[in-house]
Amino acid sequence: LTGYIAAFGWHTARLGDHLVYANYYPRLLDSHVRLGRALHDLGREGVVSGFALGDAGAAAYHSDLRALDTYGLTSHRIAREGVSADV
Repeated sequence: LTGYIAAFGWHTARLGDHLVYANYYPRLLDSHVRLGRALHDLGREGVVSGFALGDAGAAAYHSDLRALDTYGLTSHRIAREGVSADV
């Protein structure tokens, strides 16, 4: 019985983690798209010419600016074109 309760508790905690991420990721993606579009507008106005952001993928793609992904993407070209020999 104790083993069953422990396993049920562990599984329930893990399920809760998954539900948090399932709700969090779409909101994160939406906010990064909106940030990218806002940066694009600022770039067209000449206010910014580039930016650095952890996980810059969606923001870099939608901004059309030079971007540095501090988590490893490292280039706006990768966000637009993917990894290639030129990059």
